[in-house]
Amino acid sequence: MKKQLLLLLLLIGSACSAQDWQYLTESNNNVYYYKLNSRSTAWVKVVSETTSIYASNDDAKPTTVDGYTVYLYKYSCSSKKIGLIKTIVYSKDGKLLDTRSTDELLADMESVKPNSIGEEMLFQFCYGR
Repeated sequence: MKKQLLLLLLLIGSACSAQDWQYLTESNNNVYYYKLNSRSTAWVKVVSETTSIYASNDDAKPTTVDGYTVYLYKYSCSSKKIGLIKTIVYSKDGKLLDTRSTDELLADMESVKPNSIGEEMLFQFCYGR
């Protein structure tokens, strides 16, 4: 019995660590989570009932779905800048709906605005470890 309980606890622990998303903040009915990816990149998951998917045509209006979006950001703690590398949109049941990316070296690094979600993200990426 003890071996079965130990095995169950190990399985639960490994499943939890595989989903090591950390709560970041909430804003406008969106819930933000993050997961560090490397020394200069981090994933951010935004869960919302109003997730938007944009068609390849820039003039098209977005389609709204119940789902979540995962972003890969590049960041620089010393220059206090952040840039988007990748965007992946999923339905609420995990179906891949859209993906877009740019080369990490070409990421448009911008200074974070004070009192913004970007500033909160950068603070967590750089100092919240």
